[in-house]
Amino acid sequence: MPGTAVVQSGNYTLEIDAGFNIDGFTLDDPLKGVLAGYTTTTTRTNMVLNPSFEINANLWGGGGSAAVTLARSTAQSYSGSASLALTATLAGNGRAYFSGLTGSATGTTTSRIPVTAGQTYTFTAYARAATTGRSFDVLIEWYNASNAIISTPETAEVTDSTTAWTRSLTLTATAPVGAVSCTPSVRFLSCAIGEVHYIDGILFEQASTALPYFDGTYADTYTGYTMITQNWQGQTGASQSVATWGLDSSNTTSQYVLDGTTQFADVTDGTLNIAVRRGRRDQGDSFASGTMSFTLNDTLAGGVFNPFDTSSPYYNQYSQVPGLAPMRQVNLIRYDATSTPEYIFRGKVVNYDYNFALGGVNTVSVYCADDMYLLSQTYMNELNVTAETSGARIETVLNLPEVDYPTGAARSIATGTVNLGHDSAYTVPAGTNVLAYLTQINDSAEFGRLFVSRDGVLTFQDRVGATLSPAVADFHDDGTNIKYDQVGITFEADQVVNRAVVTGLNGTSATATNTSSIATYFIQTDSITNSLLHDATEIGIAATYLLEPTPEARYTDVGTKYSMLTTAQRDTLTTVDIGDTITIEKTFPSGIGTTSLSQTLSVEGVDHQINFDTGHRITFYTAPTVIIYELILDDAEYGVIDADNVLG
Repeated sequence: MPGTAVVQSGNYTLEIDAGFNIDGFTLDDPLKGVLAGYTTTTTRTNMVLNPSFEINANLWGGGGSAAVTLARSTAQSYSGSASLALTATLAGNGRAYFSGLTGSATGTTTSRIPVTAGQTYTFTAYARAATTGRSFDVLIEWYNASNAIISTPETAEVTDSTTAWTRSLTLTATAPVGAVSCTPSVRFLSCAIGEVHYIDGILFEQASTALPYFDGTYADTYTGYTMITQNWQGQTGASQSVATWGLDSSNTTSQYVLDGTTQFADVTDGTLNIAVRRGRRDQGDSFASGTMSFTLNDTLAGGVFNPFDTSSPYYNQYSQVPGLAPMRQVNLIRYDATSTPEYIFRGKVVNYDYNFALGGVNTVSVYCADDMYLLSQTYMNELNVTAETSGARIETVLNLPEVDYPTGAARSIATGTVNLGHDSAYTVPAGTNVLAYLTQINDSAEFGRLFVSRDGVLTFQDRVGATLSPAVADFHDDGTNIKYDQVGITFEADQVVNRAVVTGLNGTSATATNTSSIATYFIQTDSITNSLLHDATEIGIAATYLLEPTPEARYTDVGTKYSMLTTAQRDTLTTVDIGDTITIEKTFPSGIGTTSLSQTLSVEGVDHQINFDTGHRITFYTAPTVIIYELILDDAEYGVIDADNVLG
């Protein structure tokens, strides 16, 4: 595993994007400024406008001592699914010639292929016999500007076959003085009446040797080269074809590419301590950006973290800027017992504080935040909203061009359980902070969770309530299960809400009360005046949801040291995240004996304290939850329909 530091609780890697790619394209860089691909290419043009007859037999005519008919046929094909069928209607020599008539690559009208005197051209074609093989050859008629034939070079004959395609001999000829156009032809000798011969794969190009056939759709293997681009210059099957190949030996694909591989600076060995804080401390709090801070010993690292050290391995020599700069990606990783990496934190560096001590230890304090920080730095244009659920509204905001939050695996957005307002009262004004608006969706309407997961995924979860998820970790203080050395317990009046008022932006309001709680604990009100809910029923449900009529003693947090745990338990706790369910059980003195209290709780926040001398400590902040079990027929516990069963 790369660059790990061993703490008594496992192996860790702390890495920062150094600001450049190992194999990334860098504009104007003399070494990395060459795009991936081929340094040597060749471009070829097939000057025949309909060389493969995939659409029709246009642009070709028939003649010779034997009268012939020409037609597109799918009985045989060299490339694609069709060819040109030449049928002799009289005995003798039959010929198919390029007649042009429409559409050259330049858009001009011509009946022949334009050429340049003194240039060398090569012409080949493929043929196949339907029933009887015949000798065939290819020829070129050179024409001058007066449409008179100057000369007609031709090849020797070869015989076509009924079992395979035969390529003609190569006709390579130089356009004579005065030549401005030509007509290439394929000729079959001594045909019998009714005989059929197929023609396909016609190639006429400015070249001195015969190369593999190609058109705008199909291409034969070109040994030593790889196709880069291929297209018709105009209408498919009725225009010249152009293709470019790269010389395989000049391939630079393995060097510098546009996306590249991020060069991460492994700063693990220089790290003294790390603190991670994610989520919220109480269910009534809003979610904020997750943070991580750590301290680097720059003296121990030989000064490589100094932003003025141009010899540092993390200094970008080409750009002349420090590689370890604000807004770079930062990852904290722990490796489990099988060396599988598990993220503890992913985010961006926000700030470096350099502390230079004359004659002492130089340190760098690094402050990081997850990608909710990016949302807090972004503002919206005016948004005229439509009817959407809470999750759909979040997706709409993230997709705005002025927000442009990454899609795909970077998000995990639930649909939501409520419908948000969409009339003029709910129009989002220009200048609204993105994170503030997303928080308003959650805190005034959905009452779920909005956070960035430990592996960097922006996550939105539905309204907090009962869960089907079993506990992923079970903490006990009796020496069994997962040990802990710190637990928080609260039993306070501030928990009580016996009057809740929710008012939508459209003025619709609902009030929920619990009279018996008011009689005991006086009036304690929770009020939301800017709810994005608009439906009176949903606003009423929200008000009722906010009621907490009775204070209950509960565990608020639990902490443990990895040094107290087994390897398997450390691996488990590293992967516990916000929204997961845990169980805490504590034993209390009771009279002359003891009693124990176990509570099932949702994880609302996670803290990590890692010191590379003393070890790793983790704390979970919790809120009450209820596990609802699926009905299991004939099961003594889960086969009963009651409040703890999903059907009940």
